[in-house]
Amino acid sequence: MSLEIIRLNGLSSGVQSLSEAARAEGFTMLERLISNFRSGNNTFSRPGEILFGVEQLGVLIGIGGLNIDPYFKESRVGRIRHLYVHPSTRKIGVGRMITKAIEVHAVGRFDKLQLFTPTRAASEFYEALGYVGVSGVEKVSHVKVLDS
Repeated sequence: MSLEIIRLNGLSSGVQSLSEAARAEGFTMLERLISNFRSGNNTFSRPGEILFGVEQLGVLIGIGGLNIDPYFKESRVGRIRHLYVHPSTRKIGVGRMITKAIEVHAVGRFDKLQLFTPTRAASEFYEALGYVGVSGVEKVSHVKVLDS
């Protein structure tokens, strides 16, 4: 099992395939990613932003990005966006690999990372990586303060 993390500068056909798998599970975040990328609304190109993918034998099996959090006025608050791993390749560390790459990239660029997830499984995933669940903050379910 050879996994390779890569920076995505555009949308390959692999993103569409992942989007179809996500849609089958009832998730629409990758449809939004594709739509926003194509329209230019979010191309992960502002300072500090990045979009990662993980490939296994040349096939895209996971994706996740980092944006300046659009819901907060502070430019040093990052937001993890569109993290998704194909169901057939879960539980082998792909999501953890993407999240850690985002965190490494974020150090020195952002003071903290935020995200929103409505699912218990995703909450448990992020909490295992040191994210703290929060309530009462609109569009934020978890936060992690970064070491500088």
